[in-house]
Amino acid sequence: MPKIIKQTAGYLSAINDMTDKYTFHLEQPGLIIVGESEHKHPGKRFIYIYYNNDFTIGYFHTSCGNVEEKDNKLIFTSEHSRYEFTIDEKCIDEDTKNEILLNLL
Repeated sequence: MPKIIKQTAGYLSAINDMTDKYTFHLEQPGLIIVGESEHKHPGKRFIYIYYNNDFTIGYFHTSCGNVEEKDNKLIFTSEHSRYEFTIDEKCIDEDTKNEILLNLL
């Protein structure tokens, strides 16, 4: 089980491929969990965002890399990509957060 560093709510705001060939802008609200690899890539971090997708819990995750918190954003950078997550604790209600957490356990 990876070490959980931070749990918050917010949006996956943008994905950039580091060459500026493409950038995706998304606004899917969800529960953001920042974890730290303890075995495969010690000290490297990753981010999962879980969201309620009508009938199921969907998710998106990054590979391992570095996470920085700046101006209400979590910025994840790997060798090939950059992801921005906007922190917004009010984007999902407590019932939705609890439903997502219950489905993760």
